[in-house]
Amino acid sequence: QHTGIFFEYLPDEDALIRDTYLKYRDAQIAERGVQANAIWEAIPEMSEVTGLSFYGLSRELQRLSMKLIAAHPKLYLRNVAKGWIDFWKAPVYWKPEAVKIGLMRTVLSGLAFLGRGLSVLANLLFLVISGLTLIGRNMRRKFGIDRYVLATGGFVWLISIIQAFMDHGDNPRFLMPLQMLVIYVVVLILDHLHNARRIEEAAC
Repeated sequence: QHTGIFFEYLPDEDALIRDTYLKYRDAQIAERGVQANAIWEAIPEMSEVTGLSFYGLSRELQRLSMKLIAAHPKLYLRNVAKGWIDFWKAPVYWKPEAVKIGLMRTVLSGLAFLGRGLSVLANLLFLVISGLTLIGRNMRRKFGIDRYVLATGGFVWLISIIQAFMDHGDNPRFLMPLQMLVIYVVVLILDHLHNARRIEEAAC
């Protein structure tokens, strides 16, 4: 998924696998504009021309990918950075055309738009708060970040980094099961700030 973007840099000694994959990759880019998941279409022919089983081909592609990453680390890290940014985009996976009733489709489209907007806002606040907490203990105290919030936010951060290094394609899907954790952390911190402000105003 990462190295397929620059698979043409493999040497001629790997031309059999290289050229077979590039055929499917370029066809998918022409059709969809991205190369993500083109490997699944290419596997049958790649197995046929190499004589390798599914698992044998998997091991060989892993070897070639590691060779490409070692030879072109900047290209790999650029994809990692893009994948990490994409992780936070909070897309909505649905097909409006599948809803036949016009009014219902309009309502659901509005809810999808609103839901995504709130998720993106929560993600942005999560990242901003994360950056501010790195400044020092005073900021962590101001935001009321205890060990539970720290553990929850740290887990989300860990997954965001791991997925970016491992995959490059539809990266936002990896945040979907964690989106509520992001919202949970943001709501706790906003609630703490609100309560702290009320206490300060009462004291004044």
